[in-house]
Parts: sequence; C-alpha cells; structure tokens
Amino acid sequence: MRQLALVLCALALGGCAIKPIDSQYGLGDIRNNLLYINSSGNLYDPETGTDKLNFRSPEEEEKIIAAAKALNDDHEKPLDQSSIPPPTQASRLFSKGRREVKKFSKTDETCDSPGAVITSEGCEVRVSLDPLSCASFSPASPLDATEEEAYVMNILRTYCANAHRVKDITIFIHGGLNIRAKAINRASDLRDEIFNDGHYPIFVGWRSGPWANLAAHYFIDHYGQAAHRPTLTKVPEFIVVPPAIFVEDAFRAIGKAPRAAWTTFQQQRTIPTGYFFTSTEEQGYESVRANYYEGPVPRCDHGEFEDKDSNPPNPPLFTMCKRGNDAGVTVGQSLLLANPIKWVTAPLIDGFGTGMWTSMKRRADILLQREESYYGYSSQGGGNYNTALTKLLNALERLEPSPEVTLVGHSMGSIVANTIQTQNGDLNVKNVVYMGAAASVKDVANAVIPTLRRNPEARFYNLSIDPYRELLETKAWLLGTIPNGSLLNWIDLYFEQVSAFTDRTAGSWWNITRAAETVFPPDVQKQIFLTAFGYQGSSEIQQGPQNHGDFGDYKWWEQKFWEGKDIGLSQRQ
Repeated sequence: MRQLALVLCALALGGCAIKPIDSQYGLGDIRNNLLYINSSGNLYDPETGTDKLNFRSPEEEEKIIAAAKALNDDHEKPLDQSSIPPPTQASRLFSKGRREVKKFSKTDETCDSPGAVITSEGCEVRVSLDPLSCASFSPASPLDATEEEAYVMNILRTYCANAHRVKDITIFIHGGLNIRAKAINRASDLRDEIFNDGHYPIFVGWRSGPWANLAAHYFIDHYGQAAHRPTLTKVPEFIVVPPAIFVEDAFRAIGKAPRAAWTTFQQQRTIPTGYFFTSTEEQGYESVRANYYEGPVPRCDHGEFEDKDSNPPNPPLFTMCKRGNDAGVTVGQSLLLANPIKWVTAPLIDGFGTGMWTSMKRRADILLQREESYYGYSSQGGGNYNTALTKLLNALERLEPSPEVTLVGHSMGSIVANTIQTQNGDLNVKNVVYMGAAASVKDVANAVIPTLRRNPEARFYNLSIDPYRELLETKAWLLGTIPNGSLLNWIDLYFEQVSAFTDRTAGSWWNITRAAETVFPPDVQKQIFLTAFGYQGSSEIQQGPQNHGDFGDYKWWEQKFWEGKDIGLSQRQ
C-alpha cells in the first residue's frame, strides 16, 4: 500500500508530503529553500517534524541499514549483495555527472565561458556528457523518487520557475553551536528578502547545538563513527565507554593545565600598542602591514577597496581593507581580561570542550555523505548514501544552462564549503564568501585555489571581525571567569592541534593577513579580498559585526557587505 501511495503522490506532486509551488513566480513552501541534515545524514522535514525516507520503502531502509551494521560489526564478513537496491530513474538524476575535456577554436564563444582553459589553439572545456535541464525535474517525473529525492526536486523546480528573476543561487551554511529551531527560523525570516534582492537562497542546516554534540561525544561518536544503539551484546560497551571517555577528558584537562593556563595568560594580555607591551600577534600583523603600506590598511568605507595604489609602496596583489580605524582594548577592559579565575577554567575548556568540537566536525562531514557509505556501499544503489545536499549539488553541476553559485559559509560552515568545492568541482561557483571561517588557513587555500583557477571571474571574500573584538568576546554575566575570545580563538588555543601557522583559523584577521601572500599563489591573488569590520567603540557609524555570531544580522548576501562598503542590517533585525 505504501508503494502505491508513493506513486500516487509522485503523479500528483512529484513527491510525497511536498507542497506544490504556490505560483509560477514565488518561493512557495519554506522547504523549497531549506535543507536540514540530521546527525545521521537524513533530511529533516520542518513541516512534519520527521525525516524524509531515503529508500523506496521502510522495509528496504531497515534491511540495508541492518546489513551496514552487520558489516561494521564483522569486517571479515562478505558484503550482502541482496541488500543493495538497484539504481532507479530518480537516483540517476542525482548521481555524479560524467565529463570530458573538449577542444574549441579561438573563435568559438565557448572559450568565453567560465572554466574555459585558454590554449595556443583556442581553449579546452570540461563538458558534461549527461546534462540535465529543468524539464528533468517536472512534477510527474520520475515516479520512483524517494521522499528525500522528491524534496530535492521541489527545490530545483522552484529555482527553475524563478531562474529568470535571480542572478545566482546563494547557498548559506551556518556554523557550529546552532540549534535546529534557529536554523529553520533563519531561513524563514530571510529567504524572501534575499530573493527580492535577486538571489535564490538555499539554507543548509545541520545539528550543531552544543549539548547535542557534547552528549554525542560521550555516547555516540566513537573514533569517527557512530556507536550502535545498545543491544544485548553492546550493553557493556554502552555502559563502560562513556565513563571512560569522561575520565580521559578529565586527565587531558589536568595534564594540559599548565600549558592551557599559560596560553590563556599570553592571549588575554593583548592590549593596544603603546600600553606597556605589544603581543606577538600584534607584532606579526604590524610587520606585514608595514611591508605593504606606509600608513594604515586601506579603509573599505573610504572607496579605497579597488584602489590598490592609494597606499604605496608595496601593496599586495590581493585586496585587503579594514572598515573603521584600528582600535584595541582599553586599560579598563584589560583588567577584566586579567581575571585569574580563567586560568583555572581554561584547562576545563581544553579538556572537555575538545570532544564537543570533534563531534561537530564529524557532523559537518555527514552533511555531504552518510556514514553508511564508509561500510562498503558508497558506489552502490545509484548513490543512496549521498545526502540530500550532495544530491542537490550533483544536479546543479549537471544542470544546463549552468546557474552561478555563491557559497557562503559562516564559522564551521566554511569547513563544509571547503568540502563542497573539493567534491563538486564542476559547480559554476562565482563567489566564495567565508564569514569568521573556522576552517584552517591551509584547508581554505587547498579548497579555494582550484575554484579560482577553474574560473578566473570567481572571487573569494574572507570576512573577519576586528581582532580586538574577537579577543574581548565573552558573556558579560560570566565576569571574565572563563577565557575571553570567540570560537576561533578557542579553536586555535585549545581545540585543534596547531603544528604550523597555517593550521590556525582563516577567519582571524591576524591569521589570514599574515599568511595570505604565502598560501595563495600570485596567479589567484587578484581574485582574493580580505575584509575586516571595524571596532565599534563609541562610533555612531555602523562598523559591522562585533561578535563572531553577529554576521547573520547583516545583509551577508550582498557584495557591498563583503567589501565592507555598506553595512546594512537585514530585515530580521
């Protein structure tokens, strides 16, 4: 009966439990602009509060998951081929497309397209061998779509109906420490405003809340994969492992206490140049700045963003500007920073926070590939272990005419955006925008450089808050009892093993400006834009985000915001 219901739903709406587009011109259902991926890699439906089925029936899903668990329990056991569903017409729409390199003469207009590699004889272009069109996602086709595939097809259909009204598809990926309700409300509040500004928004959400990930660290995420629910054979592990992990975290906190306390003291003592002493971070930044400019870094809001010669003698090839004046921490604020209690709490942040951070990184990976794919099924069943996000990206790669894509990643969203660029290199990415990127400088460079080389018209914008604001960030009611600093500071100081400077977070202004000329080769530097938002202080002029989580309060989808020229608040404020 369920299979019959699915067919009837597909005939009527192209997918079960999915509302049709309200009109030819409009966004319709919120689900046409939101992909929320659960910790298991399943697609969450915000309307029904349930996961969308990734297989054609619950029985099929139960069978294949059981086979995956059996394979995980016994790696010597051969793969049960009967558990692998055959590819379907729908699954083929979302598989990775095939491409080949074709040569064109100099007079062919194809040589003017993004991604064309100019040669002495003309150009070379990677051409899709199995392209898709908007007709591929018509409401009545295909009939064998799963609930998840029908959901993704509705997004594509809605985009196709509005493609002539927008400049690009803007994909926003939020960062860590976001609960599900916040991610869904953000999409609901902003999608119409973004659409009216000429962009088709797709919000990507994932389960990154702090307490859910802390619990996952102890009870679920063990050695990079999820532990199974307790069974008679698993009960001892379920009982023994969480306390053992807690003891391990406690000993880590004790063992690293001297280093964590000293690191915290070194970081928190950063105060403005001229007050007693200057930190190593400030000295490094000032050396780089002095190498590029005689005076301060060019002001974004003074129209100097494009004029690289406005501040000789040796401006970098990449564009670097700061909104507002450089400012630091006052003596009064530094007294709060010096609260000695934080030297005791710092080891606890290090010891018990690292596991939560690791769990969030694992869930960021699951946004693009279900865990079952690592049990031997990744190439089977027409890609059933791709998540809804990967299916959407695969379809966008093959869609013709190819839509321009802007990738916007906030904080840990930059980690996901890095993987997207690596995994889906044939996307027509026009802009990559990282806001307070939690990804390392090294990982950002490795992902962004190929994107910029594939498309000389593409741009990379790295947005940072004022480094002193980053340093000051805290909750006022805590009275300085825990280490100050944004998530980026904590990642660099406690959560990650930083063995080289490029292992530091790219979202920190002092990190990216000191590393940019080294990690980005000259052939792409002109496509790179580094922007810092000014220290607000007592200024009456809006200087932009003041805390790591403030980026969402502004029109982060507009180029003038990326360039620091016009700081406009979103209607959500």
